[in-house]
Amino acid sequence: MEGVNMDPVNSVNTDERTSSGAVLAPADDETLSRIPHKWPKIAAVSVVVALLFIGVAVFLGIRYGRGITRSLCVTDQCNKSAAIVLSSMDRSQDPCHDFFEYACGGWNKQQVIPDNKLEVDRFSQLNDDLQEKIKGLIERDPQPVEPASFSQARKYYSACLDQDTINDLEATPLIDILDSLGGWPVLGSNPGGNWFQSSYLFEKLWATLSSQYDVKPIISTGVQINIENSREYILQVNVPDFTVPTEFRLERQKQVSTLIPESISKDFGRHMLLLADLEDKRAAYLRYMIDIAVALGGERTGVIRDMRDVLEFEKTLARHAEDASVDTDDLPETKTRSDLQLVYNEINWAHLYQYLLPSSVQPPVSSEEPIFVVSPSYLRNVDTLLGRTDERVVANYMIWQLVNSLVPYLGVNYTMIYQKYLNDTFGKAAASDRWRRCAYETNSVVPFATGRMYVDEYFKTNTKTTTEQMVGDLRKALRVMLGRVSWLISSDQRKAQEKLDAMGINVGYPEWLEVDTTIDAKSADLSVTNTYFTNIRNYRRREAQTKLGRLRLPVDKSLWSVTGPAVVNAFYSPWDNGIVVPAGILQPPFYHPDLPRYSNFGGIGAVLGHEITHGFDNTGRQFDKNGNIADWWSLSSVIGFQDAAQCLVDQYSNFVMPENGKSVDGEQTEGENIADNGGVREAYKAYQDINARQRKQLPGLQDLTDEQMFFLSYSQVWCGVLTRAGADLQVKTGEHSPNRFRVIGPLQNNEDFTSAFNCPYGSHMRRSRRCKVWY
Repeated sequence: MEGVNMDPVNSVNTDERTSSGAVLAPADDETLSRIPHKWPKIAAVSVVVALLFIGVAVFLGIRYGRGITRSLCVTDQCNKSAAIVLSSMDRSQDPCHDFFEYACGGWNKQQVIPDNKLEVDRFSQLNDDLQEKIKGLIERDPQPVEPASFSQARKYYSACLDQDTINDLEATPLIDILDSLGGWPVLGSNPGGNWFQSSYLFEKLWATLSSQYDVKPIISTGVQINIENSREYILQVNVPDFTVPTEFRLERQKQVSTLIPESISKDFGRHMLLLADLEDKRAAYLRYMIDIAVALGGERTGVIRDMRDVLEFEKTLARHAEDASVDTDDLPETKTRSDLQLVYNEINWAHLYQYLLPSSVQPPVSSEEPIFVVSPSYLRNVDTLLGRTDERVVANYMIWQLVNSLVPYLGVNYTMIYQKYLNDTFGKAAASDRWRRCAYETNSVVPFATGRMYVDEYFKTNTKTTTEQMVGDLRKALRVMLGRVSWLISSDQRKAQEKLDAMGINVGYPEWLEVDTTIDAKSADLSVTNTYFTNIRNYRRREAQTKLGRLRLPVDKSLWSVTGPAVVNAFYSPWDNGIVVPAGILQPPFYHPDLPRYSNFGGIGAVLGHEITHGFDNTGRQFDKNGNIADWWSLSSVIGFQDAAQCLVDQYSNFVMPENGKSVDGEQTEGENIADNGGVREAYKAYQDINARQRKQLPGLQDLTDEQMFFLSYSQVWCGVLTRAGADLQVKTGEHSPNRFRVIGPLQNNEDFTSAFNCPYGSHMRRSRRCKVWY
């Protein structure tokens, strides 16, 4: 089980997060929106009208203030937020019929989805703003005294922007890599080819791809957290990612998600390779494979033959993965290396791990080394497949996985082929601005350098303390909820409360971020040059070696080992039993110290509640308070949980996307729906418990109660619009429900919402049967 899953909640955008994906995790690990020129004009009119309304409201609030028990907030931030809230609403909609349209109808109508996007939402705007800030920070003149890693950030960013050098090099760096690997068979006798079967060794090639480039074809084996003892690492063999653009793998990771590795890329890769209704995407994929190999020097006729064989091989792998995913008897098992060799003997496991692991891993792997096999069924079928497949096909496939992951970093002739593939497959007609990609990548490669820049410039010192206090309020609320759930027996209630009490909280940034030498140490082993492709390669190698070198080390449970502060995201890790809320998300519409409590609790409060609830969703509930997988619930509690969760599955499966007429997959989105429903309940209860401490309101919205404003604040976080292609991808692969139903679903189940808006029986937002897992 991979220890990191970056990014993010609910976006199908192809963006900087996506275009730099191979840098971050090309094989097995983790929204920027270019706002159209039309948007500022539309938004400006809406905001001006809203501000005029606010002006009247402020005057009336002051004029008649003596009769009002709630104080009016007239700070710049409150006025700005009020204008956005008002312009985002569509008051012609009945809140009891469709609260998403009531809360977001105005905002959604203002949006124009650009060619490089499948979706535009509030998160994409925040990411857009974040990248602009990162760009500005990196482009500043160096200070006389600053961390040395700031220089690394500037150097990486500059090399990324240097498209003249990138284009001059074209594919030369990749050809050099192919030569060093013994050649890519499909290229024949051309540079980068000259492959000889007599020199081919599966284990050595696989280990080189993994240890030097972080690419894991056919199988995924490496060093992961031991789910039975989360304080140590263990060797693991798992199902790999299947071919899907790096962009898409990353964009499916949502802005509010768990750290547990999602199977999104695996799921979509299998779908693309196997489903009949995706034949056009397979055809586009094959064209892309052929075009790249020909561009690298391969002879077209031979390339077509070889790449068809490669595609058939990958389809067979995907079929075995699909079969394993539905095989209820395919249970994980731990074997020694010698036992693994007896059962799966087409791979020489001793040689593979000898080539793979760095010399720093001591003692070296012995015959008695425990190895965790996630899917014995898949590994068994792969073992058989390798035994009957021509080595030329296997070598072509393995090296294609490397080539595919590096194409986005080559010259323009190759990136144009890549962009055409993205358009043919996902409807992404245009690339993002280069500087956005480079700002995002820099923030990913040296996250604590850019994180320090961001925190120093934009993060208010009291935000960290205030948010931590809010987490305490949410924990109190959930503690009460855990104690009154009828299907959870009392002994299990106590265990659940103990897990909640033990949950780690990480807000804003780590304290050591203020220490220059500590920041510099985080990237001291990363060589940054003036050549972009070299930087990609160095970063890949560093990441791979770092992960492999963990085998004999204790697990770092701080959570700051997996993300930097300048991220619009939030995470929960089941094996750490902790959440991390980076500084990047602690901004409007989620949080601002000037805003009324209903805004902050409806925004970041629901996000915090969402992450905390992940500790008790269908995955998190399987881990105990120490982060170890354990059977710690009684059978009756498990049955009660499953019954309550099934209600959500059925409810969400009946939701139909208006963009394409397709239904949401309630099973695929189960865990996130549990977290969404629990998160808004916890946030509302915490808000009610502390609301007496402060009563202030936004101008222009005095006709709405505080309770109504809480639910409005929650809902407007999820404003967003999709293209049809985006909706199709959301339904097929999304582990989160579409934004529309992240509003409608939880609020349909929430009696406090229907009470706040006085929704009558029979209205769409008042279900006759409310689904409640945690309440």
